[in-house]
Amino acid sequence: LSGSAEVPPVTTTASGSATVTFLDSNTIRYEVLVSGLTGVTQAHIHAGPAGANGPVMVFLFPQQATPTGALTGVLRQADISRTSTFVGAFNFDSLARRIRAGTAYVNVHTAANPGGELRGQLAPGAPR
Repeated sequence: LSGSAEVPPVTTTASGSATVTFLDSNTIRYEVLVSGLTGVTQAHIHAGPAGANGPVMVFLFPQQATPTGALTGVLRQADISRTSTFVGAFNFDSLARRIRAGTAYVNVHTAANPGGELRGQLAPGAPR
């Protein structure tokens, strides 16, 4: 996650990483680690390729009262509904497809940069 990946780029000394792991076909675990940020207001997974802004698919924060260290959670197909977790037409299946295709990104928003301060594309990797 970096400010330079934001569209348009943001100047920041903060950095971070995001990992999503498919535990099975119906469960995704996520972990977002950031350092150097203050005033975090929200974090999402967005639909979109690198270099382009896209709509929010799912909220990651504010699920925890105050993000410190790692922001972690689990997205389960059976536990989430479009009205409570997903935005617009997105659902668990569309989220999973976009993550696997590399057309989803994590965006961390702050009070100083409400459009996003840190962004990172979710790219398919080797299974763990």
